[in-house]
Amino acid sequence: MFGFKKRFFIPRRRTRPHPVFEDHLACCRPGQRVRVKRIDGGWGMRQRLGQLGIHPGDEIIVTRGGALGGPIVISVHGIQVAIGRGMARKIKVDGNEPAR
Repeated sequence: MFGFKKRFFIPRRRTRPHPVFEDHLACCRPGQRVRVKRIDGGWGMRQRLGQLGIHPGDEIIVTRGGALGGPIVISVHGIQVAIGRGMARKIKVDGNEPAR
């Protein structure tokens, strides 16, 4: 009997804490004013977004969002910029207040 239990021992499942879900720019609605928390991506993507004027801590207003998966038009420092959905998913934002 001792060998049977030892052979078919099933280890306990380790519980992990739930992941923290963050909002990204692609899930924002038109008219929302959000603040960039961080940018997930490589050096090239951070460089490109920096050239467009998007940095962590900046305030962004979502002007238009394509309903069928088109680009997202945002306003940064008074300039309107169009960003693809793939890039927008890598921009983590904070805050959901409507634009003034």
